[in-house]
Amino acid sequence: MQCRTCQKEIPQGAAVCPACLAPVTSVPAPSEFVAPQGGAPLPPGNAYHAPYYPYVAPLAPPKKKRKTGLIVGLSILGIVLVLGGCGLACGLSAQGFVYLVNQAGTTGTMQPIETTEARAAYNEVMNLTPKISDTLASQGKDSLFEVDSDETSSCGFQDSSYHASIDHTGYMRNCHLDKFCVNFAVQVEVNLLKGDLAALMFRADEDMNNYYLFQYDAQGTYELIGADNRTDDFAYLASGSAPTRFNADYGKKVLVTLIARNDKFYIYINQQYLTQVTDESFTVGFLALTAVDNQRPTEVAFSNLKVWEL
Repeated sequence: MQCRTCQKEIPQGAAVCPACLAPVTSVPAPSEFVAPQGGAPLPPGNAYHAPYYPYVAPLAPPKKKRKTGLIVGLSILGIVLVLGGCGLACGLSAQGFVYLVNQAGTTGTMQPIETTEARAAYNEVMNLTPKISDTLASQGKDSLFEVDSDETSSCGFQDSSYHASIDHTGYMRNCHLDKFCVNFAVQVEVNLLKGDLAALMFRADEDMNNYYLFQYDAQGTYELIGADNRTDDFAYLASGSAPTRFNADYGKKVLVTLIARNDKFYIYINQQYLTQVTDESFTVGFLALTAVDNQRPTEVAFSNLKVWEL
């Protein structure tokens, strides 16, 4: 190992550099890099710390924070996302990434009021033929997802579904697909088997510097956040609690629909409207299925994925 100050070789186990007496600083393991401050590029590897998002009370105007760490999610049981209009097929492979998260707080209960626009957007998607339809029961030759794991987290197939799991407090496991375009729709059932949170990340760039994250827990508490790690700006676009809408609990599947068309996002839970948001920060990127270990080991099972191009 070389000294970071004078570049001289340091004997293994030494506490200081014998040449310049500078203290030896340990380097993180390759699978657990700390995200640099100020939005510097993330180091290569399969696992990263990501920016921290403190939880925000529901129905408040969107806020921005400047901190390090990642948004703690809530639990995903089903999701549909619309990001079409680019004429590209959706990605055919997945990779796993681990991000640092922080504890989520509590929030109040809300009664969503659906707009005509939101219902029309949902009906339009449901009347289209999916570009991709995958049960996620196994890794066939045309499977969208690959199997990937490390000491504390994994993305893989088990019991006829696709599992994202994490056993590392304060981290999230992100299993993402490649080459998603601007406007499309994706639908997936998600089953929070144990632990804290499940989430859907979308419009994420290659370095995971920019992305949106929709997340919820077993009590039906949720939030949608936009993250720009280059400037450490994290905008809370929507948050609240809808336990009746989710009917969420461990071992139960929930169908979530998230439509992203240009700058408009619509979210539906079990075919019922939850919320809608307008934001134009990010226009293209990857989609990810995620498990979040906020305080406890977490495992989430995903099944019956459908994706539509718009």
